[in-house]
Amino acid sequence: MREIRRLKARMESERLPRGADPRAHLKLGRGGLSDVEWVVQLLQLQHAHEHDGLRTTSTVEALDAAVGAGLLDQEDQVVLARAWETASQLRDAGVMWRGRPVDSVPSALRDAEGMSRVMGRPPGHGSELAEEWRRTARHARQVVDRLFYGDAPPAHGGRGPATTHRDRGLPGRAAGFSRAADGPPPSAARFPRPTRGPRSGGRDTGRGRS
Repeated sequence: MREIRRLKARMESERLPRGADPRAHLKLGRGGLSDVEWVVQLLQLQHAHEHDGLRTTSTVEALDAAVGAGLLDQEDQVVLARAWETASQLRDAGVMWRGRPVDSVPSALRDAEGMSRVMGRPPGHGSELAEEWRRTARHARQVVDRLFYGDAPPAHGGRGPATTHRDRGLPGRAAGFSRAADGPPPSAARFPRPTRGPRSGGRDTGRGRS
């Protein structure tokens, strides 16, 4: 877990494009698609060998399966799923409005209004788009920090806490993370060791949204 935390913290500082606002970036920003994926993939790493429902490439389905298996609180699932779905809707609306992929919530009112209309909202609500996303992402990030780092999330780009939430015996952590296995599942012996590190994706249909 310590190395996974360090990897996530390092990738956060290195992958976000220079000058990008982490509050507005839909994939790599705080509470965005990548954050939700990290939580899901960690649950899958720890528990997919015991729960068939976690063996899916669908992020939303995996969140539902984690709740059904008692590994994730329903309230946390709702927050994470809302962030995932909102970011996905914004990216799709951006493609339809601009004709090309959109990574961040637009700051220009014209673009925000156009994306808002594509999403089926009434006229005049484009100015609310950025604030609504920041609020949704902020709540998701709070859940991610608690599940991933316990009560001591690292500073942006930091190395992560030296002591795990479970080691300190503090409350407030999802059951799926508190029952992390000490080693790989028995089924792992059937697979060759990877020679390269994993790459994160983004879209729910196979996590390839980039």
